[in-house]
Amino acid sequence: MAFVPTAKIYASDGVSLVYNIGNMLDIQGWPNDEEPDSVSLTNLRGQGEINISGGNKSFDIIITGRLSVANYTALISAWNSLQSTIALHTAYYLKIDTSVSTTDPIKVKRIAPIEIIRTNNMNTWLYYNLTLRALSWT
Repeated sequence: MAFVPTAKIYASDGVSLVYNIGNMLDIQGWPNDEEPDSVSLTNLRGQGEINISGGNKSFDIIITGRLSVANYTALISAWNSLQSTIALHTAYYLKIDTSVSTTDPIKVKRIAPIEIIRTNNMNTWLYYNLTLRALSWT
């Protein structure tokens, strides 16, 4: 059986599993080439600038997933569970498999609503986009 990477969301302790994104179809923004941030102070005494290096910039990771269940009632329950389990403005670790035995742990927060992108009339499945802001807490 071939290795299929998964994404899991853990509490800020990095140990307690909060949500397993079981049907992850796509991921955008990961892996990210870390872009350093800097602060520029210009026109000090009329010429040039002072450039102060900083940390890495925050970035968005967008996960496209699918909820698939037996009926409308179960789908609405799964949707509500997804929204309430991954709460807004809460610190989490997103752990994405990089191999069978290793993960890439990323500090994230959900800062936007989870977006439904396609359904089959809300009968048995729906596709969604989950946007997480990486490097958003220390």
